[in-house]
Amino acid sequence: MKKIVYSCEKCQKETTVPQDEKIPVCCGLPMTPKLEVCTRPFNAESARLDAADEPCDDGTGGGN
Repeated sequence: MKKIVYSCEKCQKETTVPQDEKIPVCCGLPMTPKLEVCTRPFNAESARLDAADEPCDDGTGGGN
């Protein structure tokens, strides 16, 4: 069973829960899923068609 890591935007606490469970709550707010760091460049020359195009953190969000 796949597990998802969630992070609290207020206190930075992390928790891991199975994919089919409800989104955990911390500091009175729903926690947000933590994305994996992007490892491939995002440009036209990159051959990304053969790789799964899953969401990832490109480091430009400025959040955590």
